[in-house]
Amino acid sequence: MSWQEFQAQRTAFLAGNELDQVNLTNARRLYAASLRYQPRDADTLRRSAKPFLLNTQFTHDQQDGRRAVEKAKQAVELNPLDARNQSTYAAALLAQGHVAEAQAPLLAATRLDPYNVSILYDAAAYFERIGQLRRARTFYLRAQHVRPDPLFDRALRRLSAP
Repeated sequence: MSWQEFQAQRTAFLAGNELDQVNLTNARRLYAASLRYQPRDADTLRRSAKPFLLNTQFTHDQQDGRRAVEKAKQAVELNPLDARNQSTYAAALLAQGHVAEAQAPLLAATRLDPYNVSILYDAAAYFERIGQLRRARTFYLRAQHVRPDPLFDRALRRLSAP
């Protein structure tokens, strides 16, 4: 591993710690530093979208939302076979109100990682949001099959109610 790769990984790790502590400003700064070392690292690009995405969700800052979409899209372009990249891109699109555009990356994520409960839940919630209740039920059932959870039971009861 080169010094540059080491610095990129170290800085991305520190950024992740800042993100865990919801210190979005420091997380952004550290991810930007990591990307200066390795600007085409798909994993770091995906992770660097998260502080912008979180800030968009907290403050409805449209500029941060656009940055989240941009970074997540770059991560997908660099590594389209990573389910986390696809699901982060879908989440960023949804945060910006691009509901229809979010479907393709979300479904790609479910195909790439069919046992990821978080992705299955996100897909179920997405289809429930757009009124495709049969598809929502299918994804809730898949998530329930992977990891039983009362949250999924409640969602399935809600979808079964008249």
